[in-house]
Amino acid sequence: DLITDASVAIIQLNGSEADITLTSSTEHGTYYEIIINPNDLDAIGNAYEFNVTFSKDGFVEQYQVILLIVNYRPVDLTAQEDHIEIYADETGSFTIYYNDGDNSTLIPSAVINIVQLNGSAANITSVTDQELGSYYLITIDPVDGNSAGLTYEFSIEFYRDYYEDGTLIIYLTVVIHPTQIGASTETEKSIYADETASFQIYYLDGEEPYDLITDASVAIIQLNGSEADITLTSS
Repeated sequence: DLITDASVAIIQLNGSEADITLTSSTEHGTYYEIIINPNDLDAIGNAYEFNVTFSKDGFVEQYQVILLIVNYRPVDLTAQEDHIEIYADETGSFTIYYNDGDNSTLIPSAVINIVQLNGSAANITSVTDQELGSYYLITIDPVDGNSAGLTYEFSIEFYRDYYEDGTLIIYLTVVIHPTQIGASTETEKSIYADETASFQIYYLDGEEPYDLITDASVAIIQLNGSEADITLTSS
């Protein structure tokens, strides 16, 4: 039978006593429950030994050594997509899940550190993060034009007290818009010297619905003949 009303002494055998805030015992009919409360972050990653001694008048004293290992909470860090492709005038958005590894729910209020690993930082206008219910959204805005034709690599680090740190590498490829060009009428005209020739040229987006690319820079270069023969070129 359980020896009731025993004196229970709990002695910490290793580590800093400041790491442990509470040790206690409670008698429960058929056993004694030993309760050990680590001091939050100071104890994480350590193993603590305790000598638990039981004594009572008229009974032989006994002891038991117990071991307590204090771990970080596990995490599950994933990206919906870790490599996306955008045009330079678009914004890239990455959906990131930083979840509790035990219950698969979002770990809120994480500290996020984003580091650009390659390319010129001047080619990236901004990198932001926000918490949106069940995920974190990382938004990367490249500089129009300067950033095109390159793949940028970013390290995304997540921190939260009591949880394992997590790091993801994501990739953003910035591409140039495809285009197509064509004339609505002929590309060759015959006129008199006192007339003006007009050509209609379409500089279009290469993807449907093939809209006109507005505000384009237009350069007109005469390829043959004397430039003195032509008084005006314009668009």
